Amino acid sequence: MKRNILPLLGIAFVVALAASGIFYGVFVGQLRKAAATKPLPQIAVASHTLDRGTVLTPADLKMTGWAGELPPGAFQSVDAAKGKTLYSSIQENEPLTETQLSLEKATGGLGISKGMRAVSIHVYDSSGLVPFLHAGNRVDVQVVQNRSHPDAVLKTMLQNVEVLSVSKPDPSQMHTTPSIVTLLVSPDNADRVALADSGANIRLLLRNPLDNEEGTRPGMAVGSLFRDVHLPATESVHHAVPPAAVIKPVETVEAPAEETVDFLVQVAGASPATMEQIHVFVPAPNSPASILVGSLPQGDAGERLRKSLQQDMEILSTSRVRGSNLRPAYVETGKRYQSKAGDGCGLSLRLKPRIVALHNLRLRLQPEVTLPGGHSGTNTRRTVAEVDLEDGQSAVVTGLSEPGRTPGLVEELFGDRGGRSINREIVVIITPQMPMADHSTVAAAH
Repeated sequence: MKRNILPLLGIAFVVALAASGIFYGVFVGQLRKAAATKPLPQIAVASHTLDRGTVLTPADLKMTGWAGELPPGAFQSVDAAKGKTLYSSIQENEPLTETQLSLEKATGGLGISKGMRAVSIHVYDSSGLVPFLHAGNRVDVQVVQNRSHPDAVLKTMLQNVEVLSVSKPDPSQMHTTPSIVTLLVSPDNADRVALADSGANIRLLLRNPLDNEEGTRPGMAVGSLFRDVHLPATESVHHAVPPAAVIKPVETVEAPAEETVDFLVQVAGASPATMEQIHVFVPAPNSPASILVGSLPQGDAGERLRKSLQQDMEILSTSRVRGSNLRPAYVETGKRYQSKAGDGCGLSLRLKPRIVALHNLRLRLQPEVTLPGGHSGTNTRRTVAEVDLEDGQSAVVTGLSEPGRTPGLVEELFGDRGGRSINREIVVIITPQMPMADHSTVAAAH
């Protein structure tokens, strides 16, 4: 009896296995068919590898079905992403999301990395370049001071800076409304850029995306462009003058000598950070022994800059002196002291104003600093420069103290302040203040 049961059990097992297989095949097939009939949500993905800064076109994207949970911020149409700029590169078939786009059109984040700042600037002098700028581009930042004056100065302030966004004005207002460009910079450079934006004109240089090199680029003055220019000698041409003609010589009418100018002269110790701000407008000296003269911006911007600089500087002395038109005035700052050889040492300044308009003057400056040293026992350095200033606009003299000698010089000139002047440089700020008394003679002369 038991022998007859075993074959039956074997047959039953085979039949059960076959029935299970048939049932599973039919059931799962129906499930797969039902799943296949349900459409997958479509999202935009990259049709090829896209680099950072790419402005998206329909050819850069394609739609594909996405199984599972949709990525946050995914685009469900190509048109929705058209014209936007990539902040980060994406690979082929990678989903496009709002967080990968720049601020210019995306609703996601700016993409500001930790420890960096986004700062906006007004670009007046690069209107031809702005149409080619897009988020992700790299630029150099140049600052121009007094661009309409003969003593205009240019300095490359930052290099290889990333553009976050570009706000372009209406084409009809392109010549009157500046473009606004947002840059990604460090906190220290953000302060410098903001200062330059408020007190000078900014230009941008577009870099090749593959060019990451940075180097030292000293500031330039307009006069340096013409140092090697030699004008040909002109020949004198004499024309016969009819007897009836009356020739009146053209004379330059100066303001009367009694016209006066008051000068506020401040000597200060400036930190390296403060000198960075000053060198935006006054070029850094080519050698440690060079004395340079420059001017801060005009108007309210220059006044705000001067007050900001004074807050960060240690004022060593303040003096006032009155000068007259075409007559020099002499300022001796601090106290004179004797070198070991018995010669006098100190810091002095010669000012000679020439009033050229109601609120304008051309100031001839001759700073001089005499220090112990050299074969004769003293070493004297001086320079002569002219700057055009408005009433209240400040001139700045730098390069007076040689590296490492500032504390000793300050202690000799101004007493016990030398210990606080370590890592500082001596600068002189000269601010003319033209009395508002009778200027009618100057106005009439012009």
